[in-house]
Amino acid sequence: MSKSKYVNTAEYVENVRRMLRSNKDLWGEYFISQPEGPTYAAIEDLLHPLMFVGREPCEYGWLTDSSIYYLPFGLVDNPQGGSSFALHVADGSQIISRRFDGRKCTIFVGSEGEERYGSVLENLDGPRLHRGYLPILENTYTDAAGFEYRQESFATRISQTDSLVSFVKITVVPKALKSPVKVAIVPGEEGLTWEEQRLTGPEGTYFVFSPGASFDGEKVVYTFEPSPREAEELVFVRLNQPGQCGPLAPQELYTAAKEETVRYWEEKLARGSIFEVPEQLAMHAQKNLLIQNLLMNWRYSIGNLYETEFNAESSDSIQALALFGFAEHYKAGLQKMMDGPNEANWEKGTRLKHAAYYYLLTKDPSFVLDNHQRLVEFAEDLVGQTEADPNGLLRPEPGGTDISDPNKRIYSLHFQIDSWRGLRDMATVWGLLGYPELAERFGAAAVRLHQAIRRAVDLSKVELEDGSLFIPVSVLDEKARQPYDPITATQEGSYWLLVAPNSYAPGFFTPGSQEAKGILRYLHNHGAILLGMLRFNYLGIPVGRCKVHGWTGMRSSGVDNVYAVSYAKFLADNDEADRLVMTFYGKLAHGMTRNTFVSAEGEEVDVCGDDYFRSMYLPPNSTNNSLFLHTLRLLLVRETTDERGLPQDLHLAPATPRGWLEHGQEIRVVEAPTLFGPLSFTISSRLEEGAIDVEVDLSACTSVRDVYLRLRTPGRRPIRGVDLFDGTLRWDLVDDETIRLRRAGGQVRLTVSYGRSPAQL
Repeated sequence: MSKSKYVNTAEYVENVRRMLRSNKDLWGEYFISQPEGPTYAAIEDLLHPLMFVGREPCEYGWLTDSSIYYLPFGLVDNPQGGSSFALHVADGSQIISRRFDGRKCTIFVGSEGEERYGSVLENLDGPRLHRGYLPILENTYTDAAGFEYRQESFATRISQTDSLVSFVKITVVPKALKSPVKVAIVPGEEGLTWEEQRLTGPEGTYFVFSPGASFDGEKVVYTFEPSPREAEELVFVRLNQPGQCGPLAPQELYTAAKEETVRYWEEKLARGSIFEVPEQLAMHAQKNLLIQNLLMNWRYSIGNLYETEFNAESSDSIQALALFGFAEHYKAGLQKMMDGPNEANWEKGTRLKHAAYYYLLTKDPSFVLDNHQRLVEFAEDLVGQTEADPNGLLRPEPGGTDISDPNKRIYSLHFQIDSWRGLRDMATVWGLLGYPELAERFGAAAVRLHQAIRRAVDLSKVELEDGSLFIPVSVLDEKARQPYDPITATQEGSYWLLVAPNSYAPGFFTPGSQEAKGILRYLHNHGAILLGMLRFNYLGIPVGRCKVHGWTGMRSSGVDNVYAVSYAKFLADNDEADRLVMTFYGKLAHGMTRNTFVSAEGEEVDVCGDDYFRSMYLPPNSTNNSLFLHTLRLLLVRETTDERGLPQDLHLAPATPRGWLEHGQEIRVVEAPTLFGPLSFTISSRLEEGAIDVEVDLSACTSVRDVYLRLRTPGRRPIRGVDLFDGTLRWDLVDDETIRLRRAGGQVRLTVSYGRSPAQL
């Protein structure tokens, strides 16, 4: 028997655990310090890939029979997302209807048709997606006897039935066979009837098969004999929900159905904005994550117990859709949340914040007007609480985390700050929409709440000797003023780390201030970050230990990128470009599955038992997906706002990886929504000729004060000159890489010239 290639080496285990034991992100800090900064190639092999969703039966962790994650396939039935989902297990072994505990069929291969497809991971080539990003699963599997099978599957709708259907095509190579092999499909239901190559039952049609199959009462079997032919194919159609189904020939319909699926998703993506960067894997990730999140929308996940909305988390997911040109889906998701229960202060504050943001981004007043009374009620309730509270804050509430005492009420800082931001921004929007009394009342209330939060923070924060600043989530609580060091050594510290960044992103802490720098220093010096990702240790157990039968994805020290969205926004606000690039590549390389871009709420990093592949907790996860989308957008476009929440300055390419501006590369953004209006720009590198050409279309943008263009070149080349094709436009250099265009508007064209890089001098 050949030795498995999927074995943890002692060196790998020691390296991972050394990183986890450090208070600093040793890997991340090293790559940030390099002349070209972090790159995907540099970090790709540092951690093993994600794959598992359960190795042993346990609560919330046993999602598939093979323990491999599934991909949710379906169509976007309306702006709120999909309504029917087929879960295709990534190893090609199984298809499940709707939820992990739903109807399922399983595929077997081999000389007797008894080897579960994909069961030996060393023999699985894949999984991967069609064209790198489309929701068509592809993989190749070699059975124990060495025979090869190629599988392709997807979900779509066809005219013959009302049900979502899964198409599966399996190709074998008869000429390589020395003896017959079988492909067996176990339908998962008993009492089905076989007639004319289809399985039917009490609910109607369950499956339709291409010719050549037989049914023995338990499984459908295809037998392939040695043959000189290049390949043999079988195709079957599985109804996600059994029902009526007209005549169809699976093999004849397959190609047309696949082409229609490709066309459907390409057209869907084409309705959004274009964010085009010269890194193919990043582009594939962007497109597939948009597909996933268009399907999930307000849902936190699909197919498991997390298929529900989570307050701030789900809001981040749908906001990302708007930033990539799918504002209608943002609006629909917000309406879903508005129509649900909104009893907690964080829910009210978040609804106000996102209602205001939707208007400020789109200039469409319909959502605010349609929900006017409810939004006013939310604001009135929040203000009433502050007026009644002795500290001028919102009333104390349960902490809102899994480990909080439900009977304990605290002043949660992120609840207070998000509610302040919601009040402030909605007051601004009401003023813009002609409600001056509401604008004045709630604007003044937001100022008072800001002052009260400021007092609470000043009384609660703790300055450490290294210049870092710890702010407890529970303010005005003396028992909470004990910094965590390292943060993720305990469960309590890990949960502080999950929610604390939600206090940083809304802009309460002035970007660039000593306070903001102190907050970041605490995170970076005390164990919060690994490869730019947010760490998490659900069990609070030491590095090197693993609760084998715990919740898969939470059994050992790992990361929780759901909550890194706020961290990324805070990095961008504080112009931490290299750290933002580190988060971007950390997420791309190790925060989602390779080539299929599935992520979860949490992912293990420390080695657990003999597992080579890392495990995840309840994937897929829309908010974790949105971390990549938010970060990509922040690399390319960022706005600053004033004290009322109105846009001030526009930043173009503020944090791009340096490799994106190598000679011959191009960055292109088309019709990107911003708080100023739709924006387009192109940056084309001719560095070997000593120049970069830039075209910016600000024609649809209004009220832009200054535009900051940053060109982060390989070798950190300093700008030597700027040729503007508009003699009236004023510009100056902010630093060696950043140009400020004053009061820019309309079409702006410029060529930036360079001398030699510092490395060449």
